[in-house]
Amino acid sequence: MAAISFTKFHAIGVAKKYALVDGVATKTPAETFKTGSFETNSVSSMAELANFVEKRKPGDFITAGINQTQLIGKCGLGDGEIRRTKEDFPFATNKPGILIIDSDNLETLGITGRIIIEAHRISATGNKRKEVDPIPDTVIQHL
Repeated sequence: MAAISFTKFHAIGVAKKYALVDGVATKTPAETFKTGSFETNSVSSMAELANFVEKRKPGDFITAGINQTQLIGKCGLGDGEIRRTKEDFPFATNKPGILIIDSDNLETLGITGRIIIEAHRISATGNKRKEVDPIPDTVIQHL
């Protein structure tokens, strides 16, 4: 597998919180990411990706887009600061990447273990996406 790059962000408060309320686990939503650190990471196998994901701490999250000018930095909302936008963190073009599926209830939907899907290369133009070049039976590991 060719190296795949992605971005890890971190900010205190963006982790979901759980508390026991009358013996029932109750989730408090995470705060919206506004400011925090980022770093570009690369893996060369599904095992490396799984190991990377397992080591994340509360406040960490990953995205498929990568910053083209800095490998490590800070995001913020001030003038001249890098923002977590599709312009500042675009998806890789003509390079391997990862597909991120964010869901808290995959098991309740009956999705466990390996998922076999038919993946497609996607070319993105603005908010419009166009399917090109089918890649049959790509295996995506649910982590």
